[in-house]
Amino acid sequence: MCDLFLLDNTLILQFAVFYHEHVFTKDPGTTCTTPWHQDQSYFPVDGWKNCSFWIPVTPVSKASNLTYFGGSHKWGKWFKPTNFASLQSYKYTKTYNDKVFEDIPDIDGHPEAYNLLSWDLQPGDCLVFHMKILHGAKQSTDPYGRKVVAMRWLGEDATFADRPWEPSPNYNGGLKLGDHFYKSESFPVVWRSEKQIGN
Repeated sequence: MCDLFLLDNTLILQFAVFYHEHVFTKDPGTTCTTPWHQDQSYFPVDGWKNCSFWIPVTPVSKASNLTYFGGSHKWGKWFKPTNFASLQSYKYTKTYNDKVFEDIPDIDGHPEAYNLLSWDLQPGDCLVFHMKILHGAKQSTDPYGRKVVAMRWLGEDATFADRPWEPSPNYNGGLKLGDHFYKSESFPVVWRSEKQIGN
């Protein structure tokens, strides 16, 4: 498992709440792409101190790995989620006045204009990235395919939030809007900083 000390250096967390995990697979030669997206827009989560872990269990080449739009998490923007099957942006399903969700820019049409980051990875490597950074992936060209465990971690400022579409995962752990996730036993605090924040 990744050293949770990384969270402290990356986001200055007082503690980390385990939110949920995914297992992603792509068979060798898979032509489907992972569309550009921002993780936090899918989740019913507000707050800044939130990140994803991306841990491959097979070798992943740079060409098949996730590509990140460096610095996009600092824009202060929210982007509409993209349906991975249809590749279409989510549509509002109810009246919603909390945030403005924008369309994702045409990154693939002008890749040279953006700060795009990607790496070759081996089993056991771990990428830690902010839940609001834009990222996506091309088709799988690796002979092993691609098998990855993704974990979501929340900081002390994470609160249960509304979204104008059905969130994923659609589970509140007994929380009401505005409640902090660490107050629910469904989302355990599994790590605390040994350092005094601010000193």
